[in-house]
Order: sequence, then structure tokens, then C-alpha cells
Amino acid sequence: MLVACRYWADWYQPRPESYREDSELARNVTGTSSPTNSAAAQLYHELSSGAESGWDYSSRWFADGKTLGTIRTSQIIPADLNGWLYQMERNIAWAANLTGDGATSDRFNKAAAARKEAMDRLLWDNTTVMWRDGILSSLTNSNGTTSQGNGTDGTNQVYMLALNPGISASNFIPLWAGLSEGDEAQGARVVQSLQDSGLISASGIATTLYRTGQQWDYPNGWPPLQHMLIEGASQYGGDIGHLFAAKMARTWVMMNMRVFNRDGHMHEKYDVSQAEGGYGGGGEYAPQIGFGWSNGVVLDLLNTYF
Repeated sequence: MLVACRYWADWYQPRPESYREDSELARNVTGTSSPTNSAAAQLYHELSSGAESGWDYSSRWFADGKTLGTIRTSQIIPADLNGWLYQMERNIAWAANLTGDGATSDRFNKAAAARKEAMDRLLWDNTTVMWRDGILSSLTNSNGTTSQGNGTDGTNQVYMLALNPGISASNFIPLWAGLSEGDEAQGARVVQSLQDSGLISASGIATTLYRTGQQWDYPNGWPPLQHMLIEGASQYGGDIGHLFAAKMARTWVMMNMRVFNRDGHMHEKYDVSQAEGGYGGGGEYAPQIGFGWSNGVVLDLLNTYF
């Protein structure tokens, strides 16, 4: 049995923090905002699941790759989520072993091995040399009916799985999570694939290639993604990874400095389409300044590469 995870928010109403926006979208897409309508309730579920992912929102979740009304988050097996869980399982195994809890360590080592097997078999694309999100679709029987289990919460249902052809920074997060550990040749190929993906922009790594107006799409670059991809390339990508990481670290830090000198702020996300940089936009709220992860990423890259 292969084990992989997806986002699934147990919520079928407008989000309290975005009640008006969700209700208006439901009316536009389904003709009603009532949660008693199954199509509206499903849309609310997908919106809530997308918010749970942290990538609220992105073309990754959209059936047509561009429109929020086609969101299908719960039908996606995300490459990055499963990479993070693989890393978490290994970390728990390591910590348990350190404290002398051999049974727990063994349990989570087995869980990590099972998840890696699932990712290798289900999400790895050897042609393009990256992991991809899996897209679930209901299995249609020869008589035209849909195979369903007895679960009302998405469990015990039968699906087909296809790989999302879209290009996203999330496709390369499993490198950082350690999926290529012990296979430097694969890690180097993944780094080369990232360099060839089109995501490498003038002042950082774009989140996706697609300009949808959503904040987790082009032209935004997010500090945590830069940090994970730089660290992953450096740790698991061999010589090509070291060179790439050093170049991208310098590119990111220098852009942050230019924007700070111009605006007087660090920003939550950045527009990486231009060399001079700028704060990112899109999404459901005004761009935020501060910002914890922006400061932390720059401080770590300064400490490591300057």
C-alpha cells in the first residue's frame, strides 16, 4: 500500500475571515451562496482546503490553471506537502532514537520509507526530473457510473491519478526535504531541471510560471521558497548545486537590499520579474511589511554566503 497525503479542510461554508468574498464567488460560479447547495458547499470546501495549504491561492489548485472558481485543492496530492511530511517523519525518528525510544524511531523510519516509495512511484517525473503534484479524478466504470466508496469525507473512494503538468517551485521542494539524499547524481539533475524550468527570474525564483493575479503565482517570489530551494540545491545537488545556491543567495539578498533602500521596508513577498525588484501583490489582502520570514531568510543567507 502506498501512503500519500493531501489538504482536506472539514469546512463547507464561507470562511469567516473571507465571508463576503467566498459568498460572492459561490454565487458567480454556482448561482447561489447557500451552503445547503452541494456545489456551493464543495466550492467552500476547496477554498478552505486551499487556505489550509498556505498557498492561498495558486494556479496549482485550479482545474483550468487560471480561475479561482475552478479550485480543486482536495483533489491534489501535493509534492511539497508530502516532502515536508517525509522530512518530519525522519526528524521524529531521529529524535526518538536520540532519547532511546527505539520503537517510535522504527515506526517513523518505516513511515518515511513508505512515503518515499509513494513519492518515487506516484509523483516523480523522470522525464522532466522533478516531483509533480498528483491530480485525483474519480474512476469511471465501463457503464459510465463513477466508482465510489462508502466514505462521505473523501475516504474509501476510488480515483485515478495523473501528474499536474504545471511548473511550480513546489515541484522542487522535495529536494530540500531529502528525497535525493544519497543520490547526488539525481540531486544535480534536479538542480539543472530547476535552472531550466523558467522559474529563475531576474531577482529570484518565481513561484510558478503563470500570471493569474493570485499571490502564489508569477511574478511573486516568496522568501521561504527561496531559502528551501537554495538550501536543497546546496546540500543535495553536488557541485552544480553549490554554484546555483551561491548565485541565487546573492541575487536574493542584493534585491532585498535594493528594495529596502528604496522603500524602507522588508516585504512579505517580492516581484522577481525585474532586477531591481519590488514588493509582491495579488491575492486577498494588501501587501504586508515587516516581515519575519523575509528578515530570517536574508540573515541566514548573509551569514552563509557573504
